[in-house]
This record gives sequence, structure tokens and C-alpha cells, in this order.
Amino acid sequence: MEWRTKRKIIFALVALIILAIIIAIPTFVFLNTRKVSCFDKVQNGDETGVDCGGTCSMVCLNTVKKLVTKTAESFRVSESVYNSVAIIENPNIDAGAFDVEYKMSVIDNVGKEIDSKTGKIDIPANKTFAIFAGGMRIPTSITDFSTTITFTSIPLWTKEYPSVPKVSVRTNPVIDENTRPRIEGTVNNVGSEKTDSFRVVALISDEEGNPIGVSSTQVNPLSKDASTPIFFAWPEPFVVGSRLCESNNDKKIYSTLGDVALVIDRSGSMDDEKINPPEPLNTVRDAASHFAESMSGSDRGSLISFANDATVDSGLTQKYSELADSINSVKILKDVIQNTNLADGISKAFDVLKSSVTGNKRKAMVVLTDGIATRPLKEDDADYPEHYASEIADTAKKSGIEIYVIGLGKSVHKEFLESIATQKEYYYGADKKEELEFIYDSIATSICNNRPAIVQTYIVKEK
Repeated sequence: MEWRTKRKIIFALVALIILAIIIAIPTFVFLNTRKVSCFDKVQNGDETGVDCGGTCSMVCLNTVKKLVTKTAESFRVSESVYNSVAIIENPNIDAGAFDVEYKMSVIDNVGKEIDSKTGKIDIPANKTFAIFAGGMRIPTSITDFSTTITFTSIPLWTKEYPSVPKVSVRTNPVIDENTRPRIEGTVNNVGSEKTDSFRVVALISDEEGNPIGVSSTQVNPLSKDASTPIFFAWPEPFVVGSRLCESNNDKKIYSTLGDVALVIDRSGSMDDEKINPPEPLNTVRDAASHFAESMSGSDRGSLISFANDATVDSGLTQKYSELADSINSVKILKDVIQNTNLADGISKAFDVLKSSVTGNKRKAMVVLTDGIATRPLKEDDADYPEHYASEIADTAKKSGIEIYVIGLGKSVHKEFLESIATQKEYYYGADKKEELEFIYDSIATSICNNRPAIVQTYIVKEK
């Protein structure tokens, strides 16, 4: 190729490059400096989607994390009337939504809707919030149901998300829990501006953290630094937990017993009536077996019997019929005098309960004796059987184990047995053996009855 031809080609290429640069630079500047329009249904500027992302206030759906429903439950208020609540977490740090439509439903065990409520809720960013629906109607004939929350409109996620009033809420403990529970408290405006009206939702949980009740109260607009009292009330005691415990007084409480060790005296005095089967031991076995057979679900029971020493006749088990069989197999040994080593009975029950892993479930022992503690012996300490039993009982109680005591007959040392029990009210005196089944039922109900212990509040803007 001649030099002239090569020169022409080089000049042409240089010209093309210069032309390309002249065209590209303005195009680049135009595309990257033109004003973003977040409402033209076109992805432009620094948008990461159509009219979303970048400097737009709207957040693109594909970048939004799903809402997390922590709980959705309905709680009895009175006959056939329930309050429903959903506790929901928004994990999005910089995205919320206004006026999101929802539907709270109560569904029976075949998926049929029993009742529902609809409404709108603002979803604040990076917060856990509550949706409350009061006055749900559930017929008394329906005992198996669930609660669901559904968002019936697609949230329009925005970085200019809704805010909740800047207030602080303080609540006192639940009072009158066994009749008409109520909570008193105070809400304070800690923000720099007057608030709009809002609602405070109070979720009540038992000692194990299980929700047992919910209520809501409206608060009118609060000026800066202002405060106002708030109240929550229920017409009936809370229904606690997950199953039905029944006592002879017809009181019914939904709950679980947890881990329970039954400690039964099999000393010689348990055959004082000299009949076959031995009494009062036979009546004790019947009443304790009834207690064991009333257990269910995640309850676990154990049996310890004691005379000169104690034996673990059944470790913790959920096989309640087998536990009852173990109770019915308790016998008084005849080869030697059988004394009353109450301390060893409590000690072995403590060993069984402290080795169990139960999470937040209760641990309790129910101790029955019909006489005076007489073993073990210690030189120069005539009261050592009681002193030693008290020492072990105190250690068990400090570890969180509840101790219920039944003193059968009139030969017991009542004051000593009351001191063994967790509280004086945890001691039950039975002058007659026929009272035992009622007493075991009463103890089961007492163990079942977890007290309302936790009050969690949520702020909801009025819609």
C-alpha cells in the first residue's frame, strides 16, 4: 500500500475518533445530568427501577425485605368475645408505607372464617408494630381456631416513611388479676411537637412469656412535655396458656403444669388402719394417680417415695398412665420399722428436677407426709431430721423449684411443714384422707395458674 493511501486512512480514522468523542461527551453529560423524574413511568437518571430507587423517594419492591409476623392470636374477653392482635416486624431500615389495607381473620380448624376485621395501618421503618382488632365474635361451641393477618393491598414503600408519635409509656403491674384485671399507666410526649391522636396497645404475657391477653386505649393529642393517664381493663380473668386444668370448684384455666415431682410418704404410719389395702396409703395412691392422669401435653411427672430412705420410682416422663402405675405400686416395706426421712424425699426430688431442661416451664414438687420427720439422725441434735429437711428445701426453693406440702392427719408438725413450702399458702392440711383428691386438684390448678407478668406496649397512629 502506498504511503499516500496509508496517510488518508490514518486521517480518516482520526477524524472518526474525534467525531465520536464530540458526540459521546454531550450524550454522556445529557444522560447523567438531566433532572430525574420519579413519576414519568420511565427508568431514568439514577433510578434503579421505574420511578424508584436512587434519589426517588419510592423504594423498589425487589429491594424490600418481607414483613415478619411475630404472633397473631385472639384472646378471650368475655363469653364469645375476643380481642385479636398481630405483632409484626418491619426489618427494612429505610422503608415504610402509608395506609396499607389489612384483614384480621379468625379461622376454624377446617379453614372456615369465623369472624374478621379490616382496616388500614401505617408501617414505620425498622420497627415492630401492632395491629389490634377488638370485638371478634367466636361462638362458645368453637374451641379450636387460629388467627391470621393478611395485607390486602400492596404497600407503596417509601423512604419518606410514616413516623410514630415520640412518646414514652409506663405501666404498673396487673392488679385484680383473679377478678377483673386492669392496668394503670402514664404516657408522656417526649418529642418536640404536639402529637396527633394515637392508640396504645398492651399485650400481656404470663411468667413464661406466652401472650395471654391484649387491650387497646385511645390517647388524644398531647402537647410537648404533656402526659396523661392510661387504663386497660378486662371483664374476666385471663385465660392462661395452652390446656385446660380443672379443679373441683369448676375453675378452668388453660395452661401447662410443667415438670412435677410427686413425693409420697411410705413410712409405717401409712398403714395405721391395719386393713388391706393399707390405709391411708391406698387413698393417697388413688388421689396421686388422679393427679398424674390429669397431666397432658408437655407436662412431665416423676415419683419419689420415702421411708427410712427415698427412692426414685419413676423419673420424669410424659407417659402419664405409667406414672400412675408407679404410684399404685408404692408399698410399705415390712422387714424393718419404716421411719420418716422427709429430707431424703425432698433431696431426691430436687435432684430429678434440677437435672431437667425445661426452658421457662415451671418446676414443682408436691410432698405428702402423715407424720413427724424422724430421719436422718445426728448426735446432739434431736431436731436434725427437720433441720436437714429445711436446709434442702431452702436450696431447692432458691433454685426456682416450687414446693407444695400436704400434711395428712393430725399427727403432723404443721408449722414445720408450712416452713418447708414455698409460701404458707402452699401448705395444705388434710385432717381426713377423703380430702386428698380435692387437695391434689387444687394444687394442680395453683401450678397451672401462671400469673400475668409482662406488659409490652405498642404505639399505633389513629386511622
